[in-house]
Amino acid sequence: MTEKLQNPREFEISSLDRLDPDSVQSVLYSTHRRAFSDYVLPPGAGEAASFSAEDFAELLERRGADLSHSFGAFRSDELVGFVVNAIDSKRRRAYDVVTGVVPEHRRCGIGEALMKRSAEHLAATGCQTYQLEVLENNPKARTMYAGVGFQDRRQLLGFGVSEIPSSSASIGDVSWEPLHIENLSTAMSWLGYQPSWQNGFETISRATNNDPALQGFQSNQLVAVGIVHAKTGDVPLLAVNPNARRQGIGTHLMHALRQRTQAERLRFANLPAGEAELGIDWLHATGAKKLWAQRELHLTL
Repeated sequence: MTEKLQNPREFEISSLDRLDPDSVQSVLYSTHRRAFSDYVLPPGAGEAASFSAEDFAELLERRGADLSHSFGAFRSDELVGFVVNAIDSKRRRAYDVVTGVVPEHRRCGIGEALMKRSAEHLAATGCQTYQLEVLENNPKARTMYAGVGFQDRRQLLGFGVSEIPSSSASIGDVSWEPLHIENLSTAMSWLGYQPSWQNGFETISRATNNDPALQGFQSNQLVAVGIVHAKTGDVPLLAVNPNARRQGIGTHLMHALRQRTQAERLRFANLPAGEAELGIDWLHATGAKKLWAQRELHLTL
């Protein structure tokens, strides 16, 4: 289905399946670079427009992007805006992986049209919720999403830590080894809150194929699990068994992860304020600094 916008420049909203399968990734990447060329991220959050083609492809893969459920805004055959979506394995939740409109074609309703078309399509597939994140310092985007019907669910915070304090847990107390994937769900149950999409079970399961992932044992008991992105230092999961906390094991694990990344610091993204207070307080105690704040928005389909 193709939807024409009521705009003299005759944009059309249609599925990204319209693009040649052999070139869709390169076209999306090129449009992404144009769309984010003037996008300023908070200090420490990276630069959206500096993604390499490999980085962009990896982001789409990690977050479960499915181009058959994604849409583009076309002017003739030129892609000038897009929304790339993902659907969870139970087909109940959908997620906006990335949305962008090139600067010269903004303020003519493309973003709103993309979101409405996505919502209609995702509802037809049986999804019940459509969610995304938006930086708090991006009021224009927040207003657009609110106009489509998205509601603010919670605040998500990002932290960075460069200088990690020493740990009281000696190497002899905890033994580290590569993570066994069957222990991932146990570790995530220790969090005590619903993680964001990019820190969720399915996303992390995809990431462990390439990222350093560790599990720690103390007296034959699983006490900690951590995963780090080798290039960026992003930590989607650092979890300590509630029965083994306050021994320095989390800090010990942080050191182990830091040794396995090329980045100058570790970054912890999208911790929900008011839900992950134990983890946030611990990060503050390690000297971590808040880098950004986002809003998680949900649309009931």
